[in-house]
Amino acid sequence: MKQELYHWLYQMDLHREHFSNEEAQKSVMLNTVKFYEMVHSKGTPLVGPINLHVLLIDPKSGHFEVKAGGDRDAFMQDIDSVKFMPPEILNMSTRWNMDADKFVLAELLFVLRYCKHPYDGRQVLKQPITDINTARQLYNNCRFIFDPDNSENGLDYYTDSVPMELWNHDENSQLKNAFIQVFTQGFSDTSLRFSDNAWKQLIE
Repeated sequence: MKQELYHWLYQMDLHREHFSNEEAQKSVMLNTVKFYEMVHSKGTPLVGPINLHVLLIDPKSGHFEVKAGGDRDAFMQDIDSVKFMPPEILNMSTRWNMDADKFVLAELLFVLRYCKHPYDGRQVLKQPITDINTARQLYNNCRFIFDPDNSENGLDYYTDSVPMELWNHDENSQLKNAFIQVFTQGFSDTSLRFSDNAWKQLIE
């Protein structure tokens, strides 16, 4: 059954509908990449800011789709959308570009793989987000939850056992290394982010 990615991600682990098998998970990840690939193939168009409420997935079949009617300008002022923006957009040092799309795609793929936002660790979650500016500042200065060199924003097993187990038992080391690169060095160095096609090869 199709459901909003927002509800799938943020509901309790016990109630989350798990992927029926590895192929279904791989399928929804590849379909996400194909959506970005389709948009990017049109020349200059960009996907731009996203909101998980307009993204639909089906964990049983691996289906992925985007609901029509999303308002990009509204997304730029939405706290949940801010969590899926790269630092150069959060600090308003540049306009949305292909590098920003690359970063958001990596975030979406990570969410689908490990059921967790790549920066929602203990340091981030202990700080209340009351407005858009607080969210921008927080997600512009945070560490990857699985940063091998810095665990200050890591996860606690008691509250986040599922993503930790998924990460620790993931045998696709190339994919994991790609996520580490993008969410650590690639956080500030846009040249270290991956193209649509590169992600497709890593997932397949």
